Amino acid sequence: MSWLLLAADVLIVLVAAVFISANRKPSAAIAWILAIIFIPVLGLLLFLLIGFPKLPRKRRDKQREVSDAVLARTDGLDRVIHRDAWPPWLASMVAMNRNLGALPMVGGNSAELIDDYESSIKEMADAIDQADTYVHVEFFILVEDEATAPFFDALERACRRGVQVRVLSDHIAQFMYPNRKQTIRRFADMGAEYRPMLPLQPLRGHWRRPDLRNHRKLVVVDGAIGFTGFRT
Repeated sequence: MSWLLLAADVLIVLVAAVFISANRKPSAAIAWILAIIFIPVLGLLLFLLIGFPKLPRKRRDKQREVSDAVLARTDGLDRVIHRDAWPPWLASMVAMNRNLGALPMVGGNSAELIDDYESSIKEMADAIDQADTYVHVEFFILVEDEATAPFFDALERACRRGVQVRVLSDHIAQFMYPNRKQTIRRFADMGAEYRPMLPLQPLRGHWRRPDLRNHRKLVVVDGAIGFTGFRT
């Protein structure tokens, strides 16, 4: 019996070595192979769970559907891009953004860097107070505490004015911080539409790779003012 187990272990390692080495960086391939050798059951399970670099077909089909919708709604916008004023490094980024996310580069915008956390909260709250139609919020981590209170208060005022407030935050990240239930309850009380982003809820039919999270940090007000790239 022990010989059969040993033979099965060797066979699994050999098959895994060939399969893992294909189209993968040598350092990553070696790490996965060593994991399967020294912790066979756990290593193999981890590889099957998070080891594939390619997204599942269902998720790729959804991305293609969204990209097609974006392309249809933004046709012609990339003609207003002021290409002659671009720095040399920008063209490749614009092409990548269009190819991967279908988002065009549009001119006529301005940007400001806010390098202070409390100032960014205040700027977002002030912008939300000017909202007439909608406020869209998407964060990796979003919890109500003393620092973020002005942001949540502004969202509540927007809801009272009849502004549509939609909020996404990462389903796994929210369990890592206190006030999770309080935060979700606050959204419900103010009338905001809250959804957990990329939820892992097998009993509800919501399952996906746990290592692929959405780290975007966005606030969009009436399609005219946007904030991105800050920590909350």
